[in-house]
Amino acid sequence: MKKRVLSMFMALALCLTLLPAPAWAAEADAPEGGTIVQEEQQEKAPAAESPAILEQAAENGIAAQNGGDSTVENAVAEVTSGGEVAYYKDFHTALNAARAGDTLTLLTDVKGGDRVTIDKAITFDLNGHKIYALTVRCKITLKDSAGGTGKIAEWLRVENGLKIGDLLEEGYALRNAETGAWYGATEQTVGNVTVQQVPITSVTLTALNADGTAASTSIPYGTTGGIKLSASCDAKPGAGELSCQWHTIGGTLQLIDGATKPVYQLPADLSVGEYTYRVTFTADGYSKSADITITVTAPKIDLANATVTIDPWYTDGKVRFNPYAPETAALSFLSTVKVTANGKEYTLSDSDFTCTGATATRVGKYTLTITAKDSCANFKGSKTFDWEVIPYQLFRPIFQGSQTYTKTYDGTTTLPGSYTWLADFFGKEGTDSNVTLKSGDYEVTAAEFVSADAGENKPINQTITLKNENFVFYPTEIINIPGITTTDKTLTYTNFTPKEAYPTAGTTFNIEKATMPDVDNAFTLKVINNHADTYTVDLAALLPNLESPKKYGEVTYELGAVSINGGYYNATKGSAEVKDGKLILPIQAVETKETGSIGSVKVNVSTTNYQDFTLTVNVNAANKSVSSSGGGGSSSASKTSTTTNADGSVTKTEIKADGTVIATTTAKDGSVTRIETKPDGSSVTQRTLADGSTGTVKTDKNGQTTAETALSSKAIEDAKRNGEPVKAPVEVEATRNSSTAPTVKIELPRNSGETKVEIPVSNVKPGTVAVLVHADGTEEIVKNSLPTEDGIQLTVNGGATVKIVDNSKDFIDTRSHWAKDAIDFVSARELVNGMNDSIYAPNNSTTRAQLWTILARQNDADLNGGNTWYEKAQLWSKNKGISDGTEPNAAINRAQMVTMLWRAAGQPTAGGTANFTDVPADSYYANAVSWAVEGGITTGIGGGRFDPNSTCTRAQIATFLWRAMAE
Repeated sequence: MKKRVLSMFMALALCLTLLPAPAWAAEADAPEGGTIVQEEQQEKAPAAESPAILEQAAENGIAAQNGGDSTVENAVAEVTSGGEVAYYKDFHTALNAARAGDTLTLLTDVKGGDRVTIDKAITFDLNGHKIYALTVRCKITLKDSAGGTGKIAEWLRVENGLKIGDLLEEGYALRNAETGAWYGATEQTVGNVTVQQVPITSVTLTALNADGTAASTSIPYGTTGGIKLSASCDAKPGAGELSCQWHTIGGTLQLIDGATKPVYQLPADLSVGEYTYRVTFTADGYSKSADITITVTAPKIDLANATVTIDPWYTDGKVRFNPYAPETAALSFLSTVKVTANGKEYTLSDSDFTCTGATATRVGKYTLTITAKDSCANFKGSKTFDWEVIPYQLFRPIFQGSQTYTKTYDGTTTLPGSYTWLADFFGKEGTDSNVTLKSGDYEVTAAEFVSADAGENKPINQTITLKNENFVFYPTEIINIPGITTTDKTLTYTNFTPKEAYPTAGTTFNIEKATMPDVDNAFTLKVINNHADTYTVDLAALLPNLESPKKYGEVTYELGAVSINGGYYNATKGSAEVKDGKLILPIQAVETKETGSIGSVKVNVSTTNYQDFTLTVNVNAANKSVSSSGGGGSSSASKTSTTTNADGSVTKTEIKADGTVIATTTAKDGSVTRIETKPDGSSVTQRTLADGSTGTVKTDKNGQTTAETALSSKAIEDAKRNGEPVKAPVEVEATRNSSTAPTVKIELPRNSGETKVEIPVSNVKPGTVAVLVHADGTEEIVKNSLPTEDGIQLTVNGGATVKIVDNSKDFIDTRSHWAKDAIDFVSARELVNGMNDSIYAPNNSTTRAQLWTILARQNDADLNGGNTWYEKAQLWSKNKGISDGTEPNAAINRAQMVTMLWRAAGQPTAGGTANFTDVPADSYYANAVSWAVEGGITTGIGGGRFDPNSTCTRAQIATFLWRAMAE
């Protein structure tokens, strides 16, 4: 069977060999454009060809062609395309088959006399073989992978603007096969050449200073002797002997005699101008060069010896402080710096000079220094200019819009709580923008109504004192506003009525009449039966007593209804009247012994400060004479009454003849309160509690209140045992001004230690603070004084004297804000200041430096000094372990904020763990968040989240701090 099959294959092979060559070629599976070479009789292949070579040929698509005895070694060229190799026994066929990007490799010499033209971008590899003549019409890559043994015998010519250097790989050049001469890359026709690796691939040339550091190629005249040119080259191994030669290029190439070393020292006497140097390295007949151009510049002129001017420049070098920018600048973007030297004027560009001392943040004298840069071509050195920042002059203060400030009469000249002085000033004559001062720039004192009486469009007084040295006021005559006078540093409003000064603005200050207190306005007049007389009642004595410093003002009386029965009153015989503040009531004689009420007389009362009300004089008949004389009857307003109150206490009220009222209340536990109020409005309140504590509150006729309290040991022990503050038996009313604020002196028994004391305050609010009065009279806000429901709590050791002040700032952008109370609390204690007196900016972010400062203030740290406003607070926070002190200007987030508060509180341990989904148990802020939740400082943002990475606003900072201090 095997023999039969073998015979069939042999017969088939015989048939195929008899086919004409074209037919065979047509049926062969030849590569596109290539020639397939057949290996017909493998057994006749030379012994040198191993089966491995034949297998490789078969793998590369080699097959028989034209029926000859050609084998793979008969191919004259191969074409490599996309990693596949096709072999060709005809060079031109191979060349035609090669496409752009392919590699055409010679496997034998191209037959003599053939002139070859290549016009497609291939790689042509001589591979150690020879070609007679070659024309190249496009950019090809010419190489010889056989190490330069191949040759282009007759000539190589490039066309279409090409040069032979365009055909060669980096580091290769053409060399004459006979003479060994190297051809330059710019040649276009060369003959008898080989492709050789050059012995020198690159040349580097630099300028160096004497110490070996890199030097500029622009060199001042007279310094070239310190500059040397240093050259180096990359030569291939075995390149042979290497030589070096320096030249100058100045129109022609000039050899420098003796300059054959890689380092060339520049002549010391080079004049001003440009010099180009070339260094050439040569090895094995091949040369490669590099050029460098040295510019010798003219000697620089010292600015100190030249005339330097700045345009524009200020008269006498005085610059007014700029309130619209962070710094006041001596120069602007319009400024030009000009230098006059050697009879020539130069204008310096911004790149020619630097300037120092050109800006300032405060008034004072400064020195501006213009210094030429090293890169400046013509100048060196510096020039100084003395200049001075002088204060900015503030023009007319602004009363914005039509504001109405109204309060209800309270007997004081204090301005309405809604009033905040707007620290805004018009630009003078419209040439400047308006200016707004910051809160620390000024102080408002003596802000008050001229009169405490009720009325509309009332004048006010106040004094504005500048604290910032960068500002002064214009003179009074320039401001020219009625009621305003100025000095450099003060702006004084005297009897100032805004509506008169600014008629179109319409701002008014008003005090509306108060409602009369709910008191008994009735008085009983006894008349005598069977006795005609005219009774006189002093109406002023019947007016209800007012708390100091309240007053009625001007009082007018008008007779109202007279309703008297039983013939006691007959208007035809004598009518009642009110005259000179007295009720004059004629009574007729009535023969009767009946007693009791016979009617009443109404008197309508109008006052300056209170709404109209009515006095009632009840008339009772009696049989016993009260007081009589031939001149007619009279009645005193003195009386005594006793009242049992709903809580079981008993109040005895005595009205003395001079109008003094004494009310003594005895409580069920034995505590006694005695209040004495005099007609001039002064009063004294004395309290003695059952536990032995005593208190006295005195208010003079001008409304100034002082209080003293001595707390008993029993009261203190009971309070500490219950974990509560001890309540002082005095009550005061806070005022907006320290000068009118009530003073409270607190005395504790010996060895009481630190004791929390609560002072009752009738009008306490979040902005109410205790102000400690030191022995020398200086005052200091007690930052840890806390408002309670009924007063102010503070810690006392031994004793203290404090004032109770309503220090609320009433910022206009927080009046309806959710965090208003918290903002009032922290700003009143000067822990967080406003942007100015009227603006707090609750939604602005807070920086880490600002929180350091807040916590340092809370702990009474000394923040004076430092290179930056926050440096002392930064050091304090690091020393106390509250913060690492980094990134002062970065916005603080909620996690950092609660952590710093926790650390400032001593890192107390919370009783539980906060259950927020975004607070990992191992986070650095987890314990702080748990503490804050337990203390009621935060409840998160809702949805079980704390939101640790959100930026903390100024409102949130205030709220967290308020809650932390109240914890």
